[in-house]
Amino acid sequence: MPIIKRYPMRFSTFVHSIALGCILLGFAACKDKTDKEPPRVTIQKPYENQTFQTLDTIWVEASITDNEQLEWVVIQLLDAQYKTLSISKTVNASGSSYHLATEFFIDGPELESGTYYIAVRASDGENIGSAYVAVGISAIPREVEGHFAVTHENGQTGIWQRGTGDGAYELIHTQYDDFGGAALNYRKNILGVASRTDGPAVFYDTNEWESVLIIPGVAGGLPYFTGMRYNPGTGRTFLWKYDGDIMVFDDYVQQVNTFDIPDGYTPVDVFDLGDRHYVVDKQIAGPNYTLKTYSQAGLLLSSLNVNGRCKMVSRKSNDELYLWIDGVDGAELKILNQYSLLLGSPYSRPGTDLYDVAEMSDGVFALLTSDGLLVYEYSSGNTIVVSMSLNAPGTIAYDDIAGQFHVVQNNSIHHVAYNGSIVHTFTFPQKPVYIAVDYTR
Repeated sequence: MPIIKRYPMRFSTFVHSIALGCILLGFAACKDKTDKEPPRVTIQKPYENQTFQTLDTIWVEASITDNEQLEWVVIQLLDAQYKTLSISKTVNASGSSYHLATEFFIDGPELESGTYYIAVRASDGENIGSAYVAVGISAIPREVEGHFAVTHENGQTGIWQRGTGDGAYELIHTQYDDFGGAALNYRKNILGVASRTDGPAVFYDTNEWESVLIIPGVAGGLPYFTGMRYNPGTGRTFLWKYDGDIMVFDDYVQQVNTFDIPDGYTPVDVFDLGDRHYVVDKQIAGPNYTLKTYSQAGLLLSSLNVNGRCKMVSRKSNDELYLWIDGVDGAELKILNQYSLLLGSPYSRPGTDLYDVAEMSDGVFALLTSDGLLVYEYSSGNTIVVSMSLNAPGTIAYDDIAGQFHVVQNNSIHHVAYNGSIVHTFTFPQKPVYIAVDYTR
């Protein structure tokens, strides 16, 4: 005790000096520990400019090193503009040095012939390192096999088929229930049709016209199945229910996942961009719409309020998305940064209703609106009026091989050329509610 009393200030100053030094050293150490070095990736296979076909399996080898521990490696297919396509494969990695050696299935029958890039990206949790190698891909010839239409009225849902040429649609099947959604997987010749309130969801083989999967509904007049969508890029089909349950099926109609949206909302549409699922939902007890982002596993990643129903979500770049919205003040195009959730507004049509959207090519969209059938090109900002008379609520599909729009209006489907002339008109006894082009791949 006397020693403490004799040197109180000297002891205190010494202790504080040591403490301050430790704190400063601690800050310096923390600062020094900030990892700014990305993993180094070197691709050994495939070789530069090696050629493959759209359904080939590529052997990918790469050496990956980092000053920290690796967390994951992803293989991706990019187009000639380095835009990420929906074909990817994720590999769990560990350690600071990793040799990647794995098969990578292109599985892109919808791809056109041309130059693509195999990208290998690696992350240590803080940084991402990438490497690229150019490859050539030869496409399988793609042709139109025909068309499918689904009609509904007075408790009857009809499925119609039309071949190529000038033939008419023929009724090939009738379901005695109401309509909750439809989707054509032309890659595997499977057509799904769901009842809304008093019947099942049925997936048909369009060759033999037999059911390959039946998912029972719940009778009683309440909404059950309320939508279905197929993405040819990933081969996935989504079927959703009013209560928020979303089912995911692979190309062979095997269920691979199920996830739910939050209570109080009902799904309106689902857009699949490969690594992310984008769900448009609406308040059950209110008018508000949101766009929610989910991982492939069904984990909610983000939620964004939008001022109307989102009619389309498509990829603009690795970081940005196109959002077409039937807004409260008119039709709008938004550009969404999917990481910062910041929105840009490059285009709008005040007072115009947006009924449906079809992407014709990258950044070029067919718009079915109350102003008529339009084509909008993002790069130039130009809008072309294809037809002012096709201005009723309906749906649209675009056939890029024939260069024709297939437009549902009232009880008819019109095949419309790019100059606005009507090539064919098909009139049905019930109202068409779904139209799809059947391709060979």
